[in-house]
Amino acid sequence: MLMALAIVSFSVRSNGMAVWSDGVGYFLYARSLVIDGNFDVTNEFEHLDTKFPSDSKALEPLRKWSSRSADGTLQTPWPHGIGLVMAPFYAAGYAVEAAVAAVQGRQANSYGVIPQAGYILGSVAFGILGFWCLVLICRPLTGEREAYLCALATILCGPLLFYILFHPSMAHAPSFGLIALLTLIWIRAWQKGTTYFSMIALGVVLGLAATVRYQNALFAILPAALGLWDIKRDGFGVALRRAAAAAVACLVPLVLLAGSHVNVDSRGIEGGVTVAQYPVNFASPYFFEVLFSCRHGAFHWSPVLALGVLGLLWTLFAKPKVQLVTPRTWAAVLLATFAAHVYLMGGLGLSTVAYVADGMSSGWLHHWDDAPSFGMRYLSECAPIFAVGLACLMYATRRYLHVALWMIVLGVLAAWNGLLVVAYGMETITRSGCLPYSDMLSGFASILGKVLARF
Repeated sequence: MLMALAIVSFSVRSNGMAVWSDGVGYFLYARSLVIDGNFDVTNEFEHLDTKFPSDSKALEPLRKWSSRSADGTLQTPWPHGIGLVMAPFYAAGYAVEAAVAAVQGRQANSYGVIPQAGYILGSVAFGILGFWCLVLICRPLTGEREAYLCALATILCGPLLFYILFHPSMAHAPSFGLIALLTLIWIRAWQKGTTYFSMIALGVVLGLAATVRYQNALFAILPAALGLWDIKRDGFGVALRRAAAAAVACLVPLVLLAGSHVNVDSRGIEGGVTVAQYPVNFASPYFFEVLFSCRHGAFHWSPVLALGVLGLLWTLFAKPKVQLVTPRTWAAVLLATFAAHVYLMGGLGLSTVAYVADGMSSGWLHHWDDAPSFGMRYLSECAPIFAVGLACLMYATRRYLHVALWMIVLGVLAAWNGLLVVAYGMETITRSGCLPYSDMLSGFASILGKVLARF
């Protein structure tokens, strides 16, 4: 509880906003669903638009990335699923706000800090859900103590820490919680066999996760591989019926919440497929930069993610004695899912709306070329994959590295990542340019200088 309150206090800016950047749009989705019973945020945007200056960083994404339809309705590029999964938390915050307002004799403010705090605590709840799912996923691979260590390290040593602690109004924590739950259901079904219930559960969670962040649709690789494994175990007919049930369960949230945001648009920057107005370059020119670039490379910012991939590669090519059945197969499925995400991130372009707003009409730029980001945040949802790989690596090195040594190594990486979070928040390191390790150290020194200057 104290940690949750600290997260809320960290999130509140001087302008009274606890939600920020894209998170404002997500917050308005939840507000509109609870208060108005729909996802149309036109009136919410118009209310806030009059209260913030034209150069407001809080409303910049909503103003820049949205457009108006012929009837004046605001068209936002983000999926509506985040509003649905966060609506209960917003509703709880609004209920508290209404009670406080009644005591104080004023009108409840549905945009106030208390409803925003309720919304933010929803991200904390999904982060906790994701953590426990990681523990349950890793436990059969290593052991009780190691499972907790893998789960903690995956969160504390990677980009998730920033988006749960300092930027909880973004969609990453809810998305992570859903994908962790999906992975837990999947890996247990792979081990023990599938049922109609497990396949339907996979379908519902996958469909919902894809409406929170579109890229989560790539996790369809997991149930698809499970369906193929079912053919071998239970026969084609049974596997087909279960797969059909999962597909229907997945389509329900997709049809209700994704809708027109996904399209094929030949009028894009290069033509071809666009998702939420983002063009996709199928050559994936930034594939390796996603992992190794000093700008936002995942392995460059968070070496623990590389350890996770290394563990999966070991499981795939070595002769492991992991308790789960057919480890080579499930390791290959997880690696393929990870590679699919890197491929998409390497080919994702800037929003066509952003090009129009910036007066650019040609060319192609990667989405994270000129955008602030704490590391490769787009791979936050792959945390369960990294956790499994880390558990496999611990198992592989158990004869050479005692768990105490792993705790030291991962503790150092967690401290390093924590310093990066603080440096990023205090802007002692760049948020959008190349960040070599020497600059990271300089940023840490600047933090120390600012702290000592206070005494």
